[in-house]
Amino acid sequence: MPFPTAEFLENSAKDYQHFWNFSNCVTSIDGKHVHIKCRKLSGSRYFNYKGLFSVIIQGLVDARYKFLSVNVGAYGKVTVVFFSQSNLYEHLESGSFPFPHPKWTPGTTTKLPYVILGDHGYPLKDYLMCPYSTDNAAVCREIEVYN
Repeated sequence: MPFPTAEFLENSAKDYQHFWNFSNCVTSIDGKHVHIKCRKLSGSRYFNYKGLFSVIIQGLVDARYKFLSVNVGAYGKVTVVFFSQSNLYEHLESGSFPFPHPKWTPGTTTKLPYVILGDHGYPLKDYLMCPYSTDNAAVCREIEVYN
């Protein structure tokens, strides 16, 4: 798959604003366990926390659900470290991922960087937004809406 350009990501951000009312977002990321039938004597490498044998697929998509990047084939048991071992993570951490330059968010005078949206399985980073934790806490309306 071709690596996204800053221009492409800026257009994707416009779509996120238009379709999802989320400004300065360029892509979303998520992973999925794909259930497999494991060979005999394969050990526990493919055995995941759900009690199934699986491989992991991780996808980066734009606002229209078009895949921009796919990483396939990690052992089911490595869910937590899968993202941090990916080429995408290396690009994000090194600053070589082509985020557009920060821009003002609608209705404010605050300039914010562009981000990727992930679920609770991803780490909170400057470039990666995740839902608020709701474990054992009263959740206010704003947090519910954001999540």
